[in-house]
Amino acid sequence: MNASQELSQKQINKLGKKFRDSIYDEEDFSFLEEYKKEYDEILINKTSKLSELISKKINNFILVGRLKRTNSIIRKLQRKKNYGMDLTRMSDIAGLRIIVNDIKDQNIIIETIKSNLQIDKIYDYRETEQNYRSVHLVLRENNKYLEIQIRTVAQQTWADESEGFGEHAKQGFYSEQVGSYLKILSDVVYKIDNIKDYKIENIDNHLFEIKSPIKGKYSLIKKTFNNYKLNTLEPPKYFLIVYDSLDSTLISEDDFDLDEKNEVFELYKYKAKLLDNDRYEIIFFISSLGNQVLRVSHPRFFMR
Repeated sequence: MNASQELSQKQINKLGKKFRDSIYDEEDFSFLEEYKKEYDEILINKTSKLSELISKKINNFILVGRLKRTNSIIRKLQRKKNYGMDLTRMSDIAGLRIIVNDIKDQNIIIETIKSNLQIDKIYDYRETEQNYRSVHLVLRENNKYLEIQIRTVAQQTWADESEGFGEHAKQGFYSEQVGSYLKILSDVVYKIDNIKDYKIENIDNHLFEIKSPIKGKYSLIKKTFNNYKLNTLEPPKYFLIVYDSLDSTLISEDDFDLDEKNEVFELYKYKAKLLDNDRYEIIFFISSLGNQVLRVSHPRFFMR
């Protein structure tokens, strides 16, 4: 019996409070790592189930899954707005991301999931005043939650650009210049998704001119996405990648068959302990399309 199986719901939440209050030790960190493993089965099963459901409705999509990084779980527990959140109620320890062509396909996917799976909560961020645009569905199974993010290619472009500015920008803390850039890009993304044959206007923003997120990143992601053919899908595999955020370099990429889950978790734990979490992003996910999906799901890893 592993460590996480010995913990009750109450004990798991007590563990979460220790991380929230920054009074945890190495043993607590190990318990949290073990607890994450309990999400492995739901992640695998729902990846397979959703791939089957979606492929019957639309011809082209990207589906990737991941377990939330341990340090990301800790940071989320420690945010002021999440004060009092129980670890057992955290909805995105396991997460799936579905990337589709447009709003039409996005709506088809939402209705397909709602009709076939038990949805606990729905968060639609497409028409809000915030810059981030996406739809999140939260599933609950065996007292565990799974978050499904459904994004268009344009919405994925904004999210990737935002993450490129670091963890603080992700939480809404950035300079006036970066804030203006992300607001303009969000507005453009909205127009791409909602105005037929929208053509980008001349935009008076220094960062927008330098980074060229639409003519550059978005156009490349869109082209890559459109090249995918569902009839060439390989069996789902685990992928573990390490990205050096300081040098903007993908420094390692490992893949595993689904019967090698122990190996991938051991490698994950090893790299998590070995590498500086402030510099390196360690991302674990499951892909039904092979490692080429990284160029859509994580395009900034390949763009200099």
